[in-house]
Amino acid sequence: MIKAILFDFDGTLVNSLGFYVKAYDVALKKFGLVFSDKEIVNSCFAKTEEEICQNLKIKDVDDFRKAYFNAINRLFKDVEFFPGVLETLNLAQKKKIKLGVITFAYKWYIDKMINHLNLQNCFGVILSSDDVKNLKPHPEMVLKACKNMGIPRNLTLVVGDSRGDMVMGKAAGCQTALFIPETHRIFYDFNALRKTQPDFVFNEFKDLKEILGL
Repeated sequence: MIKAILFDFDGTLVNSLGFYVKAYDVALKKFGLVFSDKEIVNSCFAKTEEEICQNLKIKDVDDFRKAYFNAINRLFKDVEFFPGVLETLNLAQKKKIKLGVITFAYKWYIDKMINHLNLQNCFGVILSSDDVKNLKPHPEMVLKACKNMGIPRNLTLVVGDSRGDMVMGKAAGCQTALFIPETHRIFYDFNALRKTQPDFVFNEFKDLKEILGL
């Protein structure tokens, strides 16, 4: 019986990965770097701005970060939920399942998006990269969230779209559910993701509802 669900945010609850590609593209072009979408994914996703700049020989990290954040603020107003997300969240709440968000994103961003999408009363815990010392795939974020919610790890389901989400959830002793919608093929190798051996795999939220018995 699942008592709590911890969701990754970007690419899991909201269809935002393409917007990240656009934001990185804006920032990279400022430094004369023109990459394909796949190259942007490989060079920038799941990396800090410091790591990106070091790898791409960009000297001014602050300037890159400013350009990237400005693009996020401009572009992300158009981000939408994946189909079925709100229904799933509402049904889980009715079943008294506790909900949380665990994200690689910055606190300012996740707070902004939670307000923008009117999710202020949905989640009992929201943890960002600013709230832990060790980022995904380290289990610290999951362990902290479970402790805050007062739910045993083995009764908690970690839902995400990346290898880091699955490795993190398993390392914490939770059950895991991998979300692989068809739109994510440009961002991930699905076969590689499946090798993390998640407890469940789904490509639409109606399937997650069935997994949870909602």
